[in-house]
Amino acid sequence: MASHRPLDRIKPFLGSRNKNENSMQWLRTFVYEMTGTHTEADKWCIPFELSLRDGAIHWFRKLPKKTKRTWKLLSNAFIRYYCSQFTQTALSRYYSAKRERSEHLCDYLNRLNGYARNARFQFEKGGRDAKEHVQ
Repeated sequence: MASHRPLDRIKPFLGSRNKNENSMQWLRTFVYEMTGTHTEADKWCIPFELSLRDGAIHWFRKLPKKTKRTWKLLSNAFIRYYCSQFTQTALSRYYSAKRERSEHLCDYLNRLNGYARNARFQFEKGGRDAKEHVQ
């Protein structure tokens, strides 16, 4: 009988904030693979730690013991630290947007325009936001 071995399918998370790593997608993949093991969530903390490398393992080691042993606390800490772009306001997401190295210019501009729409910028009317959108 073959056992489900999720760590073979999960690429290590390096913890490069605001780089090419999509932290939220990595976490979703981790949760998906661990769900297939049919183990209780708090037992996911050890495989989670084993999947971390570089800056991420240093981040993990600084966490309180209770957070390291409780999946809900651990996953929330990960989201707060590594997925902050998903919890930012629309305005701060717009102003902090950066073009990824491999991202085509048109894709970046489309993404930036989407951030502007979500922030409800009114460029056409020439209001204060229109002047300030180029910082």
